[in-house]
Amino acid sequence: MLNLMDHDQDFANLIESRTEPIQKFLGHNFSLLPREKLSIICGLTNIELEFLQILKDRDSSESTNSIINLNHSPSLLNHSSSLLIETDKLRKIGKSKVDLDLSINTVFISQKYLSTSTAEIDHNLKLFGDYDVIIPEFMRKNLMYSCILPFRGAMRDGPVHSLEEYEATKEAILNRTCMGSFYTMLGILYVKFDREMVGKLVTEKFVNGNLGLVNIAMDMMTK
Repeated sequence: MLNLMDHDQDFANLIESRTEPIQKFLGHNFSLLPREKLSIICGLTNIELEFLQILKDRDSSESTNSIINLNHSPSLLNHSSSLLIETDKLRKIGKSKVDLDLSINTVFISQKYLSTSTAEIDHNLKLFGDYDVIIPEFMRKNLMYSCILPFRGAMRDGPVHSLEEYEATKEAILNRTCMGSFYTMLGILYVKFDREMVGKLVTEKFVNGNLGLVNIAMDMMTK
């Protein structure tokens, strides 16, 4: 797919169009490159992505120790080095970050947890343990679910004998890919952009937004 994107403008345009809901959700401050978008919608495929790391320069007030989009700061091009990261690693980064953010913004949001029993803390943490349900629902509600490309077909492991079985298998595959897409997206954000900005985005939209993980988990509890 990467070679096709590099040599077929029609395919590149198709990916750009398909991933428009993802870019719209993230906003213009977190502009993604075509390869990064492709790696997100192919959520379980291992793709090597290149990021430009900006090296700190005493004579430049602009340069930092972060990875940024040089389209916004072309003057930093001479202060950059290339960093290659596979999306398998980005998914691990994304998962560890969202686990931490959920804990900080829910269970440990105030000092009340100091007087909370271990059983209560364990119960609160388990509210978000069913990620295989919560994350696909998050992607659906935020219009990103339909962007995802399933990592394999529903009949790859053999024939399916009923429409119900086919639909269930198809959804399971898509949900699994969707989770990979979610973690890949977060991993890219944390590696590529300013961590404080990403942290604010994750807290306000991914975790505590009207259609965020917390509200989705709470809704599922009350059904």
